[in-house]
Amino acid sequence: MDKNWITVHIKVDEKVRDAVSAELFTLGCTGIEENNATLYVAFSADNPQTLRQRVALLVKKYRPGFSEDDLVLETVKAENWNENWKENFRPFRLGRHIVI
Repeated sequence: MDKNWITVHIKVDEKVRDAVSAELFTLGCTGIEENNATLYVAFSADNPQTLRQRVALLVKKYRPGFSEDDLVLETVKAENWNENWKENFRPFRLGRHIVI
C-alpha cells in the first residue's frame, strides 16, 4: 500500500531557520528543502490537521504572531521515484560496442 506524504511550507527568518529545522525532526519530519525564505518539510502523517497544529506551535516559539493559517500543506502522492526516472531515458548507442 502506497502512503502519501505531506509537505508543509513554512516561511521563517534565516536567523532561526536552523533551530526550527532541528526541532521539526523531533516532530517526525523526514526531510527539509530550503528555498529562499521558505522551508519545504516532508512528513509521513495520517492527520494533516494535527500536524498543522503541532508545526504551528513549534514555529510560534521562534516567530511570535505565527498562526496555523500561515502554513501551506500539500499532499504528495507516493511514487516509486527509483523506477519512475527511467521513463524519461532511452538507451542510445555510442560507437559500435557501447550502449548507454
